[in-house]
Amino acid sequence: MPMNAMKNNIFFQLVNQHHGNAFFPSDEMAVMWIQHGLVHTYPEIAITLALVDMHDMTTLNINFREKVGPTNVLTFLDDDAEQNLHGDIVICPAVLQQEATEQDISEKAHFAHLFIHGLLHLQGYDHIEEAEAVVMEDLEQQILANILPTLQKNQRPKEI
Repeated sequence: MPMNAMKNNIFFQLVNQHHGNAFFPSDEMAVMWIQHGLVHTYPEIAITLALVDMHDMTTLNINFREKVGPTNVLTFLDDDAEQNLHGDIVICPAVLQQEATEQDISEKAHFAHLFIHGLLHLQGYDHIEEAEAVVMEDLEQQILANILPTLQKNQRPKEI
């Protein structure tokens, strides 16, 4: 069942197709993450967060990246949105949970990281080339430093 949140020029929708027990952000939290994860200015932002199971993520990964197996996050930018930022962030909670356990980090923190990672991809950032990877990782760290404390204390992040 889709959930929706609209704040200022940001429209957020959650589509939960994952049927397991997993953390996902509230609409308000996701909108806040989007606000803090924007590197550029857009007249309108429309982000759909889709939570999918391993089978669906594997299918998406094969069809769109030609890579076998599931991945943690994929992004799909709506190129027809002109100067607006419209796109989908697809996260596989089962992969996320496995990675969080292996890395000994909280599921919430890893979810925030993958969400911000996807949001940066939607804004044109990538990590294929070494120099691009450094820029993207630096941005991720700056943004996460501001939003991760809110996962534990339920407070607004400091401005970036």
